Amino acid sequence: MAINGGHGVLLRLRRLGLRPGAQVRAVATGRWGGPVLVEVDGCRVALGRGLARRILVQVNEDSFRPDER
Repeated sequence: MAINGGHGVLLRLRRLGLRPGAQVRAVATGRWGGPVLVEVDGCRVALGRGLARRILVQVNEDSFRPDER
């Protein structure tokens, strides 16, 4: 839905395919504060937790499966 950050953050995430309106799927999270692995446009991207916290998402209830981790 939105990205909280300055021009540099927006540019970096846009280059990775993360932009408002893109469908993103959480694939995995690292333990003990490790990176977050997401899939966008068929590509997997690892994001540090600080960068991942800047991304505001809306959960798509149709595709949510609580048993997936």
